[in-house]
Amino acid sequence: MQLIWIGGPAHRIVSFSWTARRLWLGGLLIATVLLLMGGLMHFMGLRVAVDFAPELVRSMGGVASQSQLQKLEEQHALQLQSLQGRVQALQTQLQTLHTSQNQWLQGLGWKSNGTVSGDKPPAWSQSGGQGGPLQLLTAPKWRPADKLSAAQQALAQTEQAVDFLSQSWQAEQHKLALLPLSNPLSGDYGITSRFGHRSDPLTRAHALHTGLDLVAPRHARVSATAPGRVVRSELSGAYGQLVEIEHASHYLTRYAHLDRRDVAAGDVVQRGQAVGVLGNTGRSTGPHLHYEILYKNQAVNPETPLQALWQDRH
Repeated sequence: MQLIWIGGPAHRIVSFSWTARRLWLGGLLIATVLLLMGGLMHFMGLRVAVDFAPELVRSMGGVASQSQLQKLEEQHALQLQSLQGRVQALQTQLQTLHTSQNQWLQGLGWKSNGTVSGDKPPAWSQSGGQGGPLQLLTAPKWRPADKLSAAQQALAQTEQAVDFLSQSWQAEQHKLALLPLSNPLSGDYGITSRFGHRSDPLTRAHALHTGLDLVAPRHARVSATAPGRVVRSELSGAYGQLVEIEHASHYLTRYAHLDRRDVAAGDVVQRGQAVGVLGNTGRSTGPHLHYEILYKNQAVNPETPLQALWQDRH
């Protein structure tokens, strides 16, 4: 193929002859230039993406060099470290709430295992057995992205747990503060007879003991175990000198065998307020406090006073 071009003031004639070979070489040159330009544009676009959208690059697999990969890994590590710090802070908050619960329960004067402090636990409770088949866990080789996802999931679960526990504990703590859960005695004391069936200390006959007998030095202070109103303060037969207090949620407490009563019927008392002193009046073999809790006029175990309320609600 021949092209003729006439140009210039002298109307010079220039001719170009295009053979098949020249056409092929020209097309190859144009294709090479376009390929080089495309590669350059791709590399420049990748560099911008690494700086401004690393997640997109990683999801597309467009990591062109080891340095770019290392940069992505460092960014993931920083995000993971930040999330782990938040999780640790929330876990610390959870532990603080648990500690608050335990301290509140210990402040009531009872042991956390449901027995009264001063009462010697059985020998078998000192060493709990543990066992089972051995199943070793192999730690998986996680990529940073996997660790980041796991940390985000742990963070969400921990935040939910903290919110739930905080709200429920605040609500329950207000309710529990109105119930007879604390210890009527402070200082050293022991248990001489628990709630339930027993051999009567005077007749040795099989009988039901409707309270808890607590022994302590004579004239030890006896305190109300919850806020309430005194409904009885009198000498009452086998109970001897007796104080009876009405509380919230249909609970009632009795403090018997006192040597002295320090409140009168109609008085409003608070938790921990003195109601009398430990003595040996009424049907008693020695100085002690006979302590009773009634729920809806039925005697319940003073060591587990909430059980009746729980069963009643469920």
